[in-house]
Order: sequence, then C-alpha cells, then structure tokens
Amino acid sequence: MTSIEPELPGPVADGLAVWLEQHREFAPGLVEGLYVVGSVALDDWRPGSDIDIVATTADPPTDTEAGQLRAAFEATRSRVDITIDGPIVAWSDLASAPLAAMRPWTLDGEFRFDGDCFEINPVTWYTLATRGIPVLGPDAGHLGVQVDVGERVSWVRENVDTYWRGVTAQLRGALDRAPEQQHFDADAIEWCALGIARMLFTSTTGEVASKSAAGGWAAQVLPDRAVLLRAAVAIRDRHDRDEQVN
Repeated sequence: MTSIEPELPGPVADGLAVWLEQHREFAPGLVEGLYVVGSVALDDWRPGSDIDIVATTADPPTDTEAGQLRAAFEATRSRVDITIDGPIVAWSDLASAPLAAMRPWTLDGEFRFDGDCFEINPVTWYTLATRGIPVLGPDAGHLGVQVDVGERVSWVRENVDTYWRGVTAQLRGALDRAPEQQHFDADAIEWCALGIARMLFTSTTGEVASKSAAGGWAAQVLPDRAVLLRAAVAIRDRHDRDEQVN
C-alpha cells in the first residue's frame, strides 16, 4: 500500500492510499498532486467525517480524462467507507483567482463533470495555501496559490446570502409546521450552528477556522447564542468520543 504522511489520522491515511492506488491504475500518470484540506488540515477531523482534498493535473482534464477519473473514483468508493471529496484542477488553476470552473470534482460521494465546481473557491484556496497537507507533490506553500482576503470575505458573505438564507427558510418552515417540537436532531444542530459560525468567523476576521474553533469563537462574540454554540461544539466532541469508544 502507498505510504501516506504519518501526521494524518489512520483512517484518512488508509483512504487516501487507496485513492492514489486506484487513480494510478485507472488514470495512470494523470494526477500529479494530492493535498488534504478541510477538517483534517484544520485539526478538527472526526471519525466519520469526510476527507476534503484538492488534486492536480498538468492541464485541465479533458472529457476522456474525466472518464478515467470517474472510473478511479468508482473503484475507490467500492473500497473506502469514508467519503473523499474535492476538485481535480490543473496546476495553473491554483495561481488564478479561485472562480468556479468546469473541472471534475466529487461532492457527497458523487463524481461530477457537469458544470462549475463549487469547491474552487477562496476558502478552499486559502486553506490549501496555509494549511494544506501534501500527500503527493511539493509543499503547499510552494504552489503559488492565489489568495486574497477581500475575495474570501466577499465569497463567504455571498454564500450566507444565498445558501444559508435558504437553510434558514427551511428551518423556519419546519418549525412552523411543528410548533410543539421540543427535540431536534443533534447532527442538524451541529451542522447548522457551526456551519454559520465558520462563515461569521471568516467574514469578521478574514481567516478560516475549523467548525469547533469557529463555534468557540462565536460563543464569545455572541453571548446570547453561547448556549447553542457550545452545545453544538459538545455534540461534535461527543461524536468523536463515541467513535473512539466503539
């Protein structure tokens, strides 16, 4: 099996080793770089969480190469229980403004090559540039990844205005339909509270934080929401402890 950086959690290292093996088999020579971003890079990964990556090729993948990458993805998915998500971009994409482009990518365990890749964005690029863990390729700090604090803050605010406003509307609708509801799904509380906390952290500071770190920060700056935010962080920590016990 391919040797992976020892700093990675065991399940992450094992999953990425399979990912590399299958891509070398089904798309030989195509993938030249593989970097871990997301919760793993931000020291907040929990058993059962996704593995977020950015992979690179010499040039933007063609339709034929996208077919090879899809085959590699399917082979990986059949052998790895953890979802491995992220874009596959050209090296030159990293030095360009992180605007959504037509590139192969995977999201929620699905391979996509049917439109602009959402994961090409200022937050992903910043995480890659500052915290990206190299599995294949040079150190992330040597990639010349384009980062700009203004772009990052603008992107986050737009994401809140579009995506998160929609989530809010869905939650309000659910509560209106069941006003007597007193119990809520723990995963939903964690995902919503910590997801929007991360957006607030970046829009305020220009930096990028993990869900747990952003939740702790938001509990301090929003004391009227502190109980909810600390509960969300506790839920995330409890999931980690439960997985370790099991």
